[in-house]
Amino acid sequence: MHKRMISALHRTWDAIAPDVLANVAWSDGHDKPWYPDANGNIPAECAAISGESVREIVSDGGGCNMMSFGHDEDAVKHFMGLIREHQDIVLKEAFPYREYGY
Repeated sequence: MHKRMISALHRTWDAIAPDVLANVAWSDGHDKPWYPDANGNIPAECAAISGESVREIVSDGGGCNMMSFGHDEDAVKHFMGLIREHQDIVLKEAFPYREYGY
């Protein structure tokens, strides 16, 4: 079940990362030169977010993000049933880096 929780967390981030990072780039665009392409994609070097923020966003909303994008209802329910301290351990294992970006 542990590996399934990690996979559900990764699938969730993979699904929401483009929107999250695009918003980061838009809000931080005054510091960095960026020009969206015809599809609205932001260059990778312009969008980064802290690992702490990624962990919070992925697990936020009472599991709504994970239920929508994790594609493993049992793993998500198991994760959401953990006490917060245990959730934090799983989240840090899933997202160990200080910063995430494209």
